[in-house]
Amino acid sequence: MKTLFFYPASIMLFLLMISCSSPVEPGTSIQTTNITFMLVEESHVSIWVENAYKTRVIDVRDEPMQAGQYSISVSFTDSDGVPLPAGIYTIISQTDQQTVKRSHLLSY
Repeated sequence: MKTLFFYPASIMLFLLMISCSSPVEPGTSIQTTNITFMLVEESHVSIWVENAYKTRVIDVRDEPMQAGQYSISVSFTDSDGVPLPAGIYTIISQTDQQTVKRSHLLSY
C-alpha cells in the first residue's frame, strides 16, 4: 500500500490518497483507491478521473459538500462496470478555490 501526502492551502486542508497497489488479476477483482480529504468550509466539490489522453473516464463526485472530513472509494471501471485498462490515470479534485491533481498507476 502506498500513501501520497500533499498539503494545499485554503478550502481543502489536505487530501490523502491511499492506493491499493497489489497486483489485481484481470476479471477477478477491481482495483480501487480511497480518497480522504477535509474541507475547512462548505464548497462545491468535483472529483473525476482522466486517462493519459486527458479524457474524463470516471465521474466520482460533483456536488456541494459541508465542511468536514470525507473518504470516497474510487473503482477503476467504466460506466458498464468493466475494469479500465492498465495505464496512468490522473485523479482530479476541484473545489471553489483550488484544483489538486494526482497521478495513479493502474497495473494488473
